Amino acid sequence: MDLDRVKDKIRKLFALAADDAHADGEITAAMSLAERAMQEYHLTQADLEVSCATVGTNAPREYVSRSSSGRWVKSLARWESTLSEAIRTLVGSVGLYRSHERKPTGTFGVHRSTPCIVWYGVAEDVELAVSLYDDWSHVIATIAQGRYGGAYRGDGSSYAYGFAKALWERACTESESRAAVVTPSTTAIVKVGSGSLADVLATRQQDARAWLATTGVHLCAPRGTRFTMKNPNAFEDGRSDGSRADFRATRKAKLT
Repeated sequence: MDLDRVKDKIRKLFALAADDAHADGEITAAMSLAERAMQEYHLTQADLEVSCATVGTNAPREYVSRSSSGRWVKSLARWESTLSEAIRTLVGSVGLYRSHERKPTGTFGVHRSTPCIVWYGVAEDVELAVSLYDDWSHVIATIAQGRYGGAYRGDGSSYAYGFAKALWERACTESESRAAVVTPSTTAIVKVGSGSLADVLATRQQDARAWLATTGVHLCAPRGTRFTMKNPNAFEDGRSDGSRADFRATRKAKLT
């Protein structure tokens, strides 16, 4: 990856972490991702030419859309869709829709269509959602592969769905408690001007949807994803692991 793009990504993550409009978990996750990227590319604060403490929260918002690709099949797996909903709920301010993108296979210039999840919203929020989704999808697929021989069929699919389901349930719980408390003294939700964090996130969602419409994308009602439960034990195994997982851990820590 181009180093300037890496620096820009880190700056946006620090900007997100410095914004009191975000939940405590989002701030911690953003800081973790930024620090990990700095270590990977051997960067310092001087290299970034920005201070974590002085990043402005009133900077003009940049709206973007980015995709997280799935396998080269006709549709996303049920666990991938569930995981995407968990990440959207956790971040709170991004939107998503399911689509397809065409990629070259390297054979005679042939292109194949692969399903993807398209995230849209404020740039730094989208960056966080993409990073979290990519990390967790890798972790779930890796564990399912090690235990059941795969994540897209049979017992492995049941395990992956159970894991993603547990993450979604935890995200919903965090979101509900975050929206229920509106006092300035709590870290679960912070007063922003005259409104609560829930109001701020709702406004960002509306603004993001309005921006998306300007790009020519018009959303329709989602269709269900097929899933056949073949092994309830594998599902419960995944659900148990997912309930103990730490949203804010690094990828290496998630696998241990």
